[in-house]
Amino acid sequence: MTSVRRALGLSVIERFALIALNLISYVIIARLLTPHEIGLYSVAAALIGILQVLREFGIGNYLIQTKDLTQERLDSALGVSLGLGLMAFIASWVASPWAADFYGDAEVSNVLRVAALNFLLLPLCSIGQSLLRRALRFDSLLHSSVAGGVFGFIATLGLAFHGTGPASLAWGSVATNLVIAAICWNGLPADQRPHRPRWRHWRELMHFGRSGTAAAVVTTVAVDINDLVIGRLLGLAPVALLSRAMGLMNMWQRDLMQAARNVALPAFAKAHREGHPLEPLFLHSYAAVLACSLPYYGFVGLFPLESLRLLAGPQWDAALPMVGVFAVAGAFLSVNTLIPTLLIAAGRVELAAAADIIYAGMRVLVVVATALLSRDLMYVSIAFLAAYAVSPLVFLYYKHRCVPIDLRGMREVTLRSLAVTATCLVPALAVSLAWGWGRQQPMPLALFLGTAAAVPPLWLLALRWWGHPVASDPVYLRAVAALRTLLRRVRRRS
Repeated sequence: MTSVRRALGLSVIERFALIALNLISYVIIARLLTPHEIGLYSVAAALIGILQVLREFGIGNYLIQTKDLTQERLDSALGVSLGLGLMAFIASWVASPWAADFYGDAEVSNVLRVAALNFLLLPLCSIGQSLLRRALRFDSLLHSSVAGGVFGFIATLGLAFHGTGPASLAWGSVATNLVIAAICWNGLPADQRPHRPRWRHWRELMHFGRSGTAAAVVTTVAVDINDLVIGRLLGLAPVALLSRAMGLMNMWQRDLMQAARNVALPAFAKAHREGHPLEPLFLHSYAAVLACSLPYYGFVGLFPLESLRLLAGPQWDAALPMVGVFAVAGAFLSVNTLIPTLLIAAGRVELAAAADIIYAGMRVLVVVATALLSRDLMYVSIAFLAAYAVSPLVFLYYKHRCVPIDLRGMREVTLRSLAVTATCLVPALAVSLAWGWGRQQPMPLALFLGTAAAVPPLWLLALRWWGHPVASDPVYLRAVAALRTLLRRVRRRS
């Protein structure tokens, strides 16, 4: 358990460092590029994302989950991954003029072709990162991700300042993956990495990846449906507005919670390989996710204007009505965060795939139908919320088929997490109401940041007050001890 906590700590540091870099880049890019240019890149990234799922084909999860990882299997993973990457690269180049015609902008083709270079680098990235995760080598992952993020950050902003436009974002991703591939590969011992591409176990890889890949394609389409459909129906600028509204949700659910998923997969897989029961480990992880996620989404819901202004500036205020909708949506998504990870770790890829396909297919239908009928971004955001609200029922059903649900434990953890959230956000609610619920002008930045700074210590106290499972974790106990030390120092100085 100590190694898992250390891995989680390193993974959280990695995600925080990347989020900090992405946030700075996000804030600057929002002021350097127009909504049309950002929307154009979002559409290109969505198209590339679908091919990326096909290229990955579950190889990373296979390397983490398989019990007998021989040298031949390593070499086969490299051979299959390189072959799929080359095919995805060629497909991107061939299809790029058609995509430009479809969206009525020649620049889409240029950005797609730059972004397609990533398909030649990602096989090395994904294999290297997966092998490091399998070995819980999160120190090496931290170094590679931060170094890649820094190089990508420099490349993106440098090119954007020189007027490269949306292609600067594509070149930044290429720079990031180049550095990550080099560091990850160098961080693996020679006997723990592929030696040369082979194809001997390609059938085994295809069998493992086919269900997960089908689900991942549907899920990726569902995730990027706002870019692909709205870009076609409403134009490229509305794509960027919806992306900014979802940004605060994605920053937590997609970016920061990835730290938890990165550690949970090898930890769950290790417990499964050793024959330990998975439900107690899952329930503790679920408790930690809810205890951290719900206060975040609650705070964003109380301060949508201030959060959006801090992130993107006043030029994106048109996205404001949708920010609160996605804050509520993110709370529902918190229930699902670790379920696909648990199913994959337990070797039930087909259940994870079924859950993803049903949920993602439902989401695609609801969002596309709403976009076609309403042509209104607010209604589209409500359609996303409706799909997110139903998703826990789908994922919990398939989880129960693999690892029976402890309903009593889950209900108790959920209620305690809601109580902790309500308690630590009481002062924030009072401040928000005092400045007017539907305010059109943000409160002073110092007051907003001060209110935000008051939440973590209240959160620590609320965890103990409500007897939340996280309050017994050694990480929590160290945090409380550090807070007490800080308070004693403040009292002595006063």
